[in-house]
Amino acid sequence: AYGNVFGATGDKFLSEYITKVNADTDFNSLKNDISLAFRKGRAAIVANDYATRDAQITIIKEKLAMVVAVRSVFYMQAGKSKLITDNGAAAFHDLSEGYGFIMSLRYTNKPGTNNPYFSKSEVDTMLASLTSGANGLWTIDTLGAKLDVISSQIAAKFGFTVAQAATVN
Repeated sequence: AYGNVFGATGDKFLSEYITKVNADTDFNSLKNDISLAFRKGRAAIVANDYATRDAQITIIKEKLAMVVAVRSVFYMQAGKSKLITDNGAAAFHDLSEGYGFIMSLRYTNKPGTNNPYFSKSEVDTMLASLTSGANGLWTIDTLGAKLDVISSQIAAKFGFTVAQAATVN
């Protein structure tokens, strides 16, 4: 799994987003935390130390969920900004990426609960809000407010601010 997360097998997808989030000073320990948890977990498996292994699994799940949450907010806010400056056309990429990351929130795992940070129903409600209106994501006159509400919900649940996530590139 470590190789897949950090691009050792040529799959850079998750590694790319971890690196982008980690590049921001507000989240600059994520990559190291994830890497260290993978290595400690592997060592614990070899040593038959399952309590340590399980603790590292919890860290990995928590940190990967944070990447998904931060990118969700980042793309919502980037899309909002482009709605204003480009009248919507250039926002589609960011809104599409954000939609995908929001959809992924239901697959996260909140530490100590064995539940996601957001249930399928909560995620579906956020996505329905994004696509509501006569033109869905292209209902530009009301979309900005929806993006702010959803961004705030995600940020609050994960303990960061919208402003922190919006500056991650």
